[in-house]
Amino acid sequence: MEPKNKTLHEADQWKEDFLLTLSTHPDIEVLSENEDVRLLGIKFFSDDSVKRQEFREDFQEKLVDTSVKL
Repeated sequence: MEPKNKTLHEADQWKEDFLLTLSTHPDIEVLSENEDVRLLGIKFFSDDSVKRQEFREDFQEKLVDTSVKL
């Protein structure tokens, strides 16, 4: 995870977009995962309150809510 302020978030938007595709494109082949390691893309953590809330929701959905299923 990389915390981002507004300037960095705008400059690195392509990174967030790429990371999010890791979880949404079925054609991306993950070569190795196990119960200890998973590859997930989540939204950037930010000092902006709206972006921070988006991060929290994405984190909750992808990491906390699914941890029971592992």
